[in-house]
Amino acid sequence: MMAENQAIYQMGITPGMEYIMGPEGSQAEQEALREDKDQSYRVILNIVGRERQGKTSLRKMLAWQEFSENEESTVGIDHELVETCGVQPESSWSQLDMHMANEKEFDVIIGKHVLKRLKKKASRISIEKVVAPVVCFAKIAAVTYLILGLYLSAVSLEGLKGYPWVGIVVIGLFCASGLAFGTREGFGIAVGIFHQVLLCEALLRWDVGGTVFKKLKSEFGSTCAIFMGFLCYGIGETCVAFSFGMSLGVGIVCTFCLAHPPQTTGENPSQLFLSPHLHMFIFGCYVGLGSVNYRSVLLYVIAPLLAIAIHALPEDYAFLLMCGLGTGHFHGVGLSAGQNTYYILNTNIKRITDSPRCRRFIRHFLGATPGLFMIYLFNWNLSVISWDYVFMSLSVVATIEILNSLATRTKALCPVKNPSKVIGARVFNTSLKLVLRDFAGHPLYYTAHHLYMTGQCMYLLVFNMLDATKDFDLAFAYLLQWLYSIYVHHDYPDIRVFIIGTHRNDPSLNQSVIMKLGHRLKEALPRQFHNIVVWNEDDTPLFPVENSTGFHILSLGDDDFHDEDTNNQRLMTKHYWCRGRKVAIRNGKASLLLGQERQVFSPDGCKMTTQLSDLPYTVTGRVCDYLNIPNALGKDWRYLAGMLGKTSHEVDLITFRCPRDPCGALLNEWVSTHPRTSVADLVIKLKDMERLDVISILGFDWENV
Repeated sequence: MMAENQAIYQMGITPGMEYIMGPEGSQAEQEALREDKDQSYRVILNIVGRERQGKTSLRKMLAWQEFSENEESTVGIDHELVETCGVQPESSWSQLDMHMANEKEFDVIIGKHVLKRLKKKASRISIEKVVAPVVCFAKIAAVTYLILGLYLSAVSLEGLKGYPWVGIVVIGLFCASGLAFGTREGFGIAVGIFHQVLLCEALLRWDVGGTVFKKLKSEFGSTCAIFMGFLCYGIGETCVAFSFGMSLGVGIVCTFCLAHPPQTTGENPSQLFLSPHLHMFIFGCYVGLGSVNYRSVLLYVIAPLLAIAIHALPEDYAFLLMCGLGTGHFHGVGLSAGQNTYYILNTNIKRITDSPRCRRFIRHFLGATPGLFMIYLFNWNLSVISWDYVFMSLSVVATIEILNSLATRTKALCPVKNPSKVIGARVFNTSLKLVLRDFAGHPLYYTAHHLYMTGQCMYLLVFNMLDATKDFDLAFAYLLQWLYSIYVHHDYPDIRVFIIGTHRNDPSLNQSVIMKLGHRLKEALPRQFHNIVVWNEDDTPLFPVENSTGFHILSLGDDDFHDEDTNNQRLMTKHYWCRGRKVAIRNGKASLLLGQERQVFSPDGCKMTTQLSDLPYTVTGRVCDYLNIPNALGKDWRYLAGMLGKTSHEVDLITFRCPRDPCGALLNEWVSTHPRTSVADLVIKLKDMERLDVISILGFDWENV
């Protein structure tokens, strides 16, 4: 029985579920899980950069999601899986459920490897495997002749006219086929046998081997008539078999159970049954069906024998033999195409319902459309439908459901999980998917980021081009910080970095500004990063994108601002840095101290003796921004806090209290506890930290410090 199931699977008469769920399929699955390997079909895109640069908007653009002007900042890392269809983000790109996508991709990969192993095992030649297809065709022929005899006998009886005897024959056919081939394979074979019975009955009723052939021969000649018979039967059978392969056959059969069969010519059924035309057609069908997957046998054995037989046989026999060959061969081709399409159809039906029984009912309903076409083709009568015909059609469905329930009990004991994945592997290839990781840009999450910054992935390093045009050095410092972090994982050869500039659609960023920014990046980028950074067509590392609808600058009002020069007023006013800007708090109201900069500083910059509290916000802001960037060597604001005597607990408190500007909070506390702190004190500590870049911001030549 195992060899017969393998032969059915190899010939493609049915999907071969009995063979897939049997010992051979179970062994192939275990070997695939244990030994086989497959490549990854996912590309990891790590979207990195400082906060509020447009990373989340870029992620939403890649997932084809709606843009939001009030997008909240990312907390931690956001993961998203995107199905890609095409070369650029469009409506065919969609977000996937991670868990379901993992299961589906795993099933497709396992099914592909199980399919390869089953084909490899089926290619091994043995005596049992050679005999098995012959035994299968013998069983099919026995059931076909049995049902054909019952059909011809019933259709010739006047007493059965108007009685729904077709449904009884169909129920008997399903039971006989289930006993001969098993419940999993029997239903598909039973549908094919019923269709062959209809073809044979139509062949006898239309006298294809006699009247039809003579008419074609008189008009086109014998050779053209034989070729036309092969072609016409083949084209028609391809469409019908395609419906069978999509598992619509039960619906087609139930539609025939609602119709009245045409009457024969009144000849004795035994005489019709013994017609040589009938047997020649059936023989041609089996030979054509076997030729689909046994092409070497067809080429070297069957084809020469058929050439001799056609030359030696009478023309009407040769005509029917070729009609049978066309029917059988194209039936196999249509079945294969339909079985491949079935997985796509079943996937779409799963979106409607998860119940296998409901999915079967939907396929039965869809089968009514080709069933009506076949009723018209075979000249059956569907003009009047009575309740007894409807009851018999429903009885056919009930019988199939009962047999299916029996098969489900044995399926529960099957070691192969989700055997339909092997069928799906014939059609579905695992498509490329993007794993988008949106990294939070705040320094609080910097340490945890390294857990996800692995090799064999791509990085989208995002920065705001508007910020870069205002302060290129600061924006580039953040880019370098991320590049150095990525470079730590450069042991892997497949790492690539795209430098993405956002807000391209802003009116102030014209083409010349963007090109100038790209060339500045090219000139400033260290040589060590040239191999991991992807270069654009204009030979710059900048890729500008439009993932924003613009920006707004909210200005701080200077209402009730008064210049404060006297020491009394200065003592009454508390000074703070808020995001690197100097703010005076008077009576609970904050004012931006703009006028004080003009009074204290000259165009040449600050002096060493200048008090730290008198630094302009343009300078302190840049100092804080540079020191807030996590340094790969640890020489950032935390290092400065340690030099000022802060414990690790106090550093954590500062981070918790002012997460967006911890360096500004540190300098505020330093100035409040040491009012006479000067710029020289800060420069000495920066020199000990080897932060010469920050010293240059203060306007000093670090070599002369």
